[in-house]
Amino acid sequence: MTNATLNDFIQLTRSRRAIRRFTDEPIPPELLDLLLETAVWSPSAHNRQPWRFAVLEDAASKETLARAMGQRLRA
Repeated sequence: MTNATLNDFIQLTRSRRAIRRFTDEPIPPELLDLLLETAVWSPSAHNRQPWRFAVLEDAASKETLARAMGQRLRA
């Protein structure tokens, strides 16, 4: 690993944050496509690559998912 690669990794790791509040600003479709395409390159256990993505754009769908996930976490 080169020093530049190591420094990039250290910077990325140290600047990572868990975002809990988001804006209502929509993500441009081109950026969303790039992010999803990049995500599938992430390592997976035993190279199983179990990627499944759901893009929710309307508030009602997001609320439904949030309620369902909350119920699962409390179960």
